[in-house]
Amino acid sequence: MQNVKSVPIMIYTKDGCGFCARAKDLMNTEKIRYEECNVDRIREKDPDKYKPRVNGLVYMTHQTTMPQVSI
Repeated sequence: MQNVKSVPIMIYTKDGCGFCARAKDLMNTEKIRYEECNVDRIREKDPDKYKPRVNGLVYMTHQTTMPQVSI
């Protein structure tokens, strides 16, 4: 969750998520800088970090759906 502190806008996404695509499109249309963290990439690169990272996100936001937008 260090990214949330260092980046003004962080969007957590998953592959195939239409709402994630819409959130990113809106940011791009409005020329708003953001960083994306795709949780599916975390699962592929380092499966041991996936569950703690997603659980931490759920703990912080009390949400289980994507996208998660932190401002």
